[in-house]
Amino acid sequence: MSKQPDEIEEGEIIQDDYSDEEEESIIDVDQEDDEDEVDLPELLGTFFATDNGDTVCSAIVDISTHMQVQNKILVKILAQLQNMKN
Repeated sequence: MSKQPDEIEEGEIIQDDYSDEEEESIIDVDQEDDEDEVDLPELLGTFFATDNGDTVCSAIVDISTHMQVQNKILVKILAQLQNMKN
């Protein structure tokens, strides 16, 4: 016949197996983990930025500006080609 472990009643406080020193070291480790956490927006900001401070957003804006200029040039070239054809 096997011995059943004692059941814990709801609201019952049980004694743990840690000494006071062990509990303090566990609390210290938990506090160290909190101090080592990295701020996610700060991490992403540094990840998506260059040394010059350019970000992904500024790069996309620059690409957009260059494409607008290129499109204007292509429209002028197309207009000249159509005039030469006629």
